[in-house]
Formats: sequence, C-alpha cells, structure tokens
Amino acid sequence: MEDPELQEIVRDISQERDVIGVIIHGSSAHGKGDELSDVDVLVVAASGPTIHESHLKYSRPIDVYMAAMPKLSVKLHAVDPLNNNFVLNALVSGNIKFDVNGSVASLQAEARKLWAKGPQQMSLTEYGRAEATLHRMLASAEKWTLRSAASDESRILAGFRRTQVMVQAIYLYHRVRRLWTSGLPQTLQLMKDHHRGAYDLWTRYIETIEENEQLMLVRSMVNMVFKS
Repeated sequence: MEDPELQEIVRDISQERDVIGVIIHGSSAHGKGDELSDVDVLVVAASGPTIHESHLKYSRPIDVYMAAMPKLSVKLHAVDPLNNNFVLNALVSGNIKFDVNGSVASLQAEARKLWAKGPQQMSLTEYGRAEATLHRMLASAEKWTLRSAASDESRILAGFRRTQVMVQAIYLYHRVRRLWTSGLPQTLQLMKDHHRGAYDLWTRYIETIEENEQLMLVRSMVNMVFKS
C-alpha cells in the first residue's frame, strides 16, 4: 500500500496552477527510502520558469524539480559529459502519479527508448581530452599526497583530491563504455552488479586508510578507465 503522506504530497502538488504531471523518482519511487531519504519529485508544467527547490513538507524533505514540457523535452535530449542526465534518469526510473492528458506518459516512453539506445559514443577529440584531464588530476593527487605530511590541511586536501580523481574515474569508466550514469550511489550499484573488477577497486579504496595504497588504487582505476 502506498504511503499516505506521499499520496498527500502528490495531491497537493498536482493541485498547483499549470501542473499537468507529477512523477516520483529516486528511492521513494521504489519503496527503498528511509526516514532520512528525500522525496524526489519531477513536476511537469504547462508553462512557466524552471524551478528546483528543496524544503520540508510534512515530516520529510522534498526535492522538487519543475519545468514546462518543452523545456523537459530539450533537457531529455541534452548530452551530458558524464552521461548523467537528470531528467532522463528521473523519467526512466520514476512512477507517474498524475498525468492530465497523457503527455507525461508519452515523454516517459520517449525517455525509455532513449535509454535503451544508450549514450552517444565519445568522439576521438572528447576521448583524448578526457584522458588528458584525468591524468592531470591524477598528477595533482600524487603531488598532494607527497606533501600531505606537511600539515593537517595538506593531509585533508590530499585525501579530497584522491577521492575526487577516483569518483571522476568511475564516471568516465561508464562514459567510455557508453553506459548511463546517475547519482553516485546508484552508479556504484550498477558497477557492483555489472563491473565487479572496477567495483572491487572502489571497495578496497574506501576500506584502506593508508595514503600510498589509496593512491595506488586510484592509479589502477584511472588505467582501467581507458583499457579496452
């Protein structure tokens, strides 16, 4: 049975002016949320500005993204550098709770066809730029790790830089292989299910506190990104 509070949230939003559709996405759409989870709502409007806001309603945080249908259609087909298209993800994974004229269902069907086709292949120029950028980030992480003993600030910055490179590498791993991505937890779950070698590097990274071992694992992930 659906959460009564969630039903009330949907009812309140659907009664707002110009709203023609409401989609619940994220963990709440599949009953996987807990008391700390946001209710993620994609609101389709007939017209008006794009609004993205978070607020507390009832007993839980609500994250609302509202845009007019034409703008959502444009965003659906926009190319994201890391294949993390928010509107695409919301439409593909979401549950329609309100749809005035069937246009939201049509948009969702369009999104699922796009998802099934997969992202565009990287051009040689994009591939080369991504590889060069990631290796520059790795060099920066190596430099910060060497100087991490200088101060607490250096140690924290070095750890932040290593993690930044690791996360960027995870997203590029998917981009190179024409795989869609989402938020980091969802992307990690996909990697766990389908790319265990890469996922094992991530789990070893978060389990170790030794800086040089972390750096070695970051190097391994970077090398894995562009390995055919």
